[in-house]
Order: sequence, then structure tokens, then C-alpha cells
Amino acid sequence: MADIATAHTEDSMHSVYDGDIKMLESVHCCALILGTIFSSSPHEPQCRQAIDGLDAMDPTEEWPLGNKEDLVEASDLIQKGALDYDGLCEEYGRQFIGPEHFEAPQWASVYLDPDSIVFGCAHLELRQWMRTHRIYPEHTSSTREAADSFGKEMLLLAWIADRKPDLICDLVANHIMPWAPRYLELLRTSSRQPFWAGAALLASTFLSSLSKSLGITPATRKLFR
Repeated sequence: MADIATAHTEDSMHSVYDGDIKMLESVHCCALILGTIFSSSPHEPQCRQAIDGLDAMDPTEEWPLGNKEDLVEASDLIQKGALDYDGLCEEYGRQFIGPEHFEAPQWASVYLDPDSIVFGCAHLELRQWMRTHRIYPEHTSSTREAADSFGKEMLLLAWIADRKPDLICDLVANHIMPWAPRYLELLRTSSRQPFWAGAALLASTFLSSLSKSLGITPATRKLFR
């Protein structure tokens, strides 16, 4: 995992949180890898490095958060998908870029806003939450991109785990888990390329394990998708 996600120092984590440093490092690394592959084009070097790292890893030994059976299945799908990199990139375009109808929209607002629109209620709520807690990571600086895409939220979780870990439970319970399981289910079942089905399963088992480990109860929100 160290080759595909660079964690910050223990000192920086100790300065804001006196809990389990190993858990924080695990959350940071897993969320950073997932955030990279879900928010970046596979043609970008950093994303390609993350994909190659997932392809090469032993999931039960190197991925610290997840159900063992799910990790093995996710790894098998990821490895099969990585063999066809052109197909992996093509499916990325179909699922994340368009212009066709999105079978698994990547934005929280599509699931939580009654109008199922991008830049809807979930985006606005997350932006306000970040302002309230004085959170300004570089990846959310653009106002032209929705802050509530799954990839952006994973990058935010990685940032939080490193710098404001006392907010992990709040972020996961109120801004990620109310909608992400549904999104990941849709991505997994609609994917025409095994890599993205595997990535969806990997993300799903990570979030489930994290929630169980930290005793997180997701906020109850009505889904419109």
C-alpha cells in the first residue's frame, strides 16, 4: 500500500487525534487510493499507478479494511479488468464522462435531492459542512466541480483522516453512507468491464468495515434513485 498511497507522518496525526494511529493510516491510504481511481482519468499517471498497485496487491494482506470474501472477489475482478486497459478506460468514459445516460451517477445529490440534480442539496450541505469546520483541501477548491462526487468524497475522507480525524464519523455517517452504498451497487451491476465492478465492491466493503469498526450509524435519508 505504501507504493500507491503516501500517508502523512504520525506526528501530524497525533497533533489532532489521540486515537488509533494504525486505523487512521488505514483510512487515509484506502480512501486516497479509492479517491484517486474514482476521480481521475485512468490515463493520468497517478491514477495508473493506483490501478497497477491494486492489480498487484494481495488484498487480504495489504488492504486493511474489508470483508475477506469481498476483498478476494474484488481483487479477482480488478485483476481481470486490468488485463484490458483500453476497455477499462473506455468504461471509465461511459460511467464517469458521458455523453450517454449515466446508469450509476457518481454524485450524492442525484440520490438525495428530490430533483435528482448535480450541484443539488447534498453538494450544498457538504460545502457548508466544510466551511463550518474550516476544511479547505486542494481537491475541492474548484467551484466548477461538484464536491459530492464519490471520488471527491473519498479524497475528502483521506484528508480528514490525516488532519481532522475527529470528524471522520460525522463525514461518513451524514455525507457518505446515506447514498454511497446505492451508488456502488449500481456501478457494480451496470459495469461492462470487471475492473469497475471490482472497484465498486472494494469501496463498498471498505466503507462497511470502516462503519462497523468505528460504530458509525448512517443518517437516514430518502433516496430518489
